[in-house]
Amino acid sequence: MKKTLALVLALLLASAAALAASAVYAGAESESVEYTPTVLAGSEEAAAGLELTLERAWLNWSGGRGYPRPYWRTVWTKDGSETEFELLTESNYPEYDAYTGVNMYIDYSSSHDDEGYWLNRAFDDLAAEVEPGSSGEKFIRVADYTDYYPLAFDIDMPGYTEMLMPTDVPHLEPQQAADYEALSEFFRIPVLDTETISISLEKDNEGRVFSRGSASGGEDAIQVYGESAVIGNCAYIVLPYEGETPDFSLIPGGYGIYRLPFSGGRMLTDELENVYPMDSGAQVLGITAMDCGRLALHTYENGAYVLTVIDTESFAAVQRLELLSFDRENMWYTITECDGFMVLVVDDGTFAVAAEENGLYDLRMSGDGMAWAGNADAVNYEYALSGGRLAVAGNVRGDDSWVYDRSGCGFYLAVYEGADARLAYHGVYSSTLDEVSVNEAYGPVIADMYDVGIRFTD
Repeated sequence: MKKTLALVLALLLASAAALAASAVYAGAESESVEYTPTVLAGSEEAAAGLELTLERAWLNWSGGRGYPRPYWRTVWTKDGSETEFELLTESNYPEYDAYTGVNMYIDYSSSHDDEGYWLNRAFDDLAAEVEPGSSGEKFIRVADYTDYYPLAFDIDMPGYTEMLMPTDVPHLEPQQAADYEALSEFFRIPVLDTETISISLEKDNEGRVFSRGSASGGEDAIQVYGESAVIGNCAYIVLPYEGETPDFSLIPGGYGIYRLPFSGGRMLTDELENVYPMDSGAQVLGITAMDCGRLALHTYENGAYVLTVIDTESFAAVQRLELLSFDRENMWYTITECDGFMVLVVDDGTFAVAAEENGLYDLRMSGDGMAWAGNADAVNYEYALSGGRLAVAGNVRGDDSWVYDRSGCGFYLAVYEGADARLAYHGVYSSTLDEVSVNEAYGPVIADMYDVGIRFTD
C-alpha cells in the first residue's frame, strides 16, 4: 500500500513538473526578448551600425544543465531585435570548433597506482609518522623524491583531444602513454632545490589511510606552464613562468618556441623541436596565431607589453611593437584575441588596440578609460573594430552570481572613437528574460555564459 501510494505521488509530481516546464516553454516561444538601456555615458546613437548576437539558455535551479532546455538567440541593434527560440537537447547543443592546441602545467595530483611513483613514496614516509585515528600534514622538499617536475598535458587538436596526466599513465592506451612519455622526456625541467609542496593524509582507527591530498604553495614555489597557438596542423608552444627562473637547459634546443605537428589524429612527437630559441630570462606572457599565418609572441620587456611578429617559414622576427607600459608586479591585465586585431586592458582602465595589417600589427588606438575594467558585475567581454571605432560588449552577472560560471541575461555596451579612444557611449541593458521564472523549484533564467557576438555591419 505504501509503495503504491509513493509511486502514485511520484508520478503526480513528475507530471506537475512536466506541465510547469511545458508552460514556460510555450510562453517563452511566443514572446520575443526585449532589452532596455540605461545610458551611463554618451549617446546610444554611437552604437549605430552595431549588431550583437545574444545567446541565453535556461538553467534549472539545481545547477545542472539537463535537457530539454529553453534557448533564446537574439540579434540586437539599437533600432530593435529579433529572437529565435528552441529547446536544446544533447543533439543540438551549440558546439565550438576553435582548437586550443597543447597546454601544460605542473601536476601534483595525489593519486597514482604505481607504488613506486615519487609522491606515493612521500606519502609512505608521512604515513609512518601518523598514528591510527589521526591525521598528519607536512611540507616536503620535492627534489628529495623526484628529479624533474611532474607535467600534465591538455591537448586539443584536430583528431586528438586528450588530457595526459602522470597519474593516468597506467590507464592510458599504449599510443597515448607513449605520447605522454615523449612529451615528458622532451620537456624535462629539473626541480629547484627550494621547491616544496604540502602533503596530508588521514587514518582510520585500524590504521588504514582513507584520505590524502597534496598542494603546491611553498614560499619558493614556481609556476611553469605551457600554452600554444595553432596554425594549420601544428601547435606552437611557449613556456611562461612565474618566480625563480627554471632550468630549461635539458630541453632540446633550450628555451624558446616549440613546434609540435599533428597528422591523421596522431601527435608527431619525433618532429617536436625548438624553432625560435630565446634567452631563458625572457618574460614570455603567451603566444597567439595571426590571421595571416604568422605568430605573435607576447612578452614583458622593460616595463612594457611587447608584441613580436614571427614568420613561420623563416622563423625570423619581422616586427617588434610596444603596446603600452604598466607595472606587471602590481597590476593585472587581459589580452583578448579577436578577428584581425587584439585588445590589451590593464586593471586601471588603460588599454591598447593593435590591428593586423599586411602581416604586421598597427597600433590603432590607446586610452585610459576602458569602461569594464574593475567591474565585477561584467563578464565575458567581446570586441568589434571598424576603422577608428571600437565596440565592447559583455554579459551582466546575474543575481545568482554564486553560480560562478553563469550570468544574468542583460549586457553592457561601450563604444570608443579615434586614436585616443574617446568614450562615445556606455550603457547597461536589462532583459525581459531577467523576469522569467517557473516556480520556486525551477527559479529564474540563469544564462550559460555564451560569449556575446558583436560586429559592425556598416
